[in-house]
Amino acid sequence: MDLQNMGARNVCLMTDRNLSRLPPVTAVLDSLAKHGVAYKFYDRVRVEPTDDSFKEAIAFAKGGDFDAYVAVGGGSAIDTCKAANLYASHPEADFLDFVNAPIGKGKPVTGTLKPLIAVPTTAGNRK
Repeated sequence: MDLQNMGARNVCLMTDRNLSRLPPVTAVLDSLAKHGVAYKFYDRVRVEPTDDSFKEAIAFAKGGDFDAYVAVGGGSAIDTCKAANLYASHPEADFLDFVNAPIGKGKPVTGTLKPLIAVPTTAGNRK
């Protein structure tokens, strides 16, 4: 409903393969369908993301012309979706432009990103 209220027309839904078959993702998919929100589904998020897995997700996002993002999962899914949104919103940026020095260039984010809704499925460490 929030995406519908935002006027989202083309949503990127990101999660990992294991979670893609479980109730949290099913609930999101059902809600998108119920509210008539078009989406593309990306379930190749790695549980421990790598440069290559980030780049693959970024390429997916750049090719989708999305106006909103939804991440379902733990920190890996949410972080991957945030990175995809960032780089799709700044298509001229190199991969390391926004990564802190000394590894990256540490450039500030100067443009607007698309709305992102995170649906966390983890609650941190329990002891």
